[in-house]
Amino acid sequence: MYKFVQVLCTSIGMKNKLKIILTTIFLISGFFNANLLANEDGYNENIIEQIYPIQEIIQIASEMNTLEVFPVRVEEMDIGLNNRRIVRIYELDEHENVNLIRREPFERDGFSYNLSEIIRNQNRHTTTRHQVEVREISTSNNNPNTIIENLPEYIEYTDADGYTGMLFIELATVNTRVAGTRTETSPSRQNRTFPNLSSQDMSLIPRTISQNGRTYNLENVNWETAGTSAIDNTTIGRTFTANVSYIRQTSRTVNTGYITTAQYSGVISRTSFGINSFTVIFDGERIEPISEEMSAEELEDSIARQQEQLNNLLGVNISSVREPRETIRINWGIVSIVAGFLGFISVGFWAVFLRKNVKIYNLRKNEIYVPLGKVRIDKKKRIIDLSGFTDKIENPSFIIQIERFIANRLSDEEILITYGASSFSHIILFDKNEKNNNNKYELNVEF
Repeated sequence: MYKFVQVLCTSIGMKNKLKIILTTIFLISGFFNANLLANEDGYNENIIEQIYPIQEIIQIASEMNTLEVFPVRVEEMDIGLNNRRIVRIYELDEHENVNLIRREPFERDGFSYNLSEIIRNQNRHTTTRHQVEVREISTSNNNPNTIIENLPEYIEYTDADGYTGMLFIELATVNTRVAGTRTETSPSRQNRTFPNLSSQDMSLIPRTISQNGRTYNLENVNWETAGTSAIDNTTIGRTFTANVSYIRQTSRTVNTGYITTAQYSGVISRTSFGINSFTVIFDGERIEPISEEMSAEELEDSIARQQEQLNNLLGVNISSVREPRETIRINWGIVSIVAGFLGFISVGFWAVFLRKNVKIYNLRKNEIYVPLGKVRIDKKKRIIDLSGFTDKIENPSFIIQIERFIANRLSDEEILITYGASSFSHIILFDKNEKNNNNKYELNVEF
């Protein structure tokens, strides 16, 4: 039953994750069914293992990691008569193993295919948004020059959501404010002199003075004797001078520092990775190559078809047209020979003078060359002009394949390849004895 579920999921192209989910549900449901059966019929220690042996369950889980992945798109294209290319596009999420992509050679429709290249394209999704951030710095003064020197021109931004980018300063948003204040106190003094005092009596000295509306208090007094008299051999002062200092405490408010804020803005982005796309290219070669030159049988068939058309055209009962004395007879053998000869000449003329003998391929963005069409060159006209494919060209890289017959005729000759105003000259070096690339002469050109 498990094999049936796996084959069914594979046939309808389910992803590995969905296959695993369905198979897991199937296993769990089987387990519970076995458990119910054991409860109904009595306990049997081997019943679960009989339905789903443990070793088989382990093997099933192991096989889950080896399931094949399938492409979401397949493209096939012809590259010449004997070559074909198959391109498979896979889209794998982070849970799927790239090693499950098939790489083995295979055969199909008479072609043998081998892996040529695997191209990985990791899908990225980038989102952007405008971000504004405010930064601040502290300075001891509010000098604009000092402040600007301390502000960076830009900052690197990263957030928890994965957005990153550079934010640049907006000078118009720079603003400076006072960070804080404190009060400072200091003494202020005034000096006074009081002369001609009769004694050193403190009551003669005022306790306070006023200066500019501010009151000062007495701090200190220094006495000087202005005049003396000798009495009983003792010198006695007659007048005194008092030098008095007064003091008061002054306070002022000072700034403790400055805070400057500035606004930074810019565009930030986040890149996320989605499903990985893998382009797998298989190049195939025809198992039994077909020559591009017309075989004798094909030429004979072509002549026979033209002869039949001519016979149908001349199939008039000419014998019914009579002249008075003799009957006109048509020798159909001669007519057939003439018609065959004319047909052979026509085919030969087309093959030599009219048939296009150069194939042009152009590179696409998925690194695949696709055919654009054909042109013709010969001994007289050795120019390959790509301008006729302008509406189909997507890339300046080309592959040019020249048929063996004309490449042999133009060997050691110079040809000119033109595209718009650009041109490229090349000398054909063709070795007719070497079978290379199915008897074609191929060159890569990039303008």
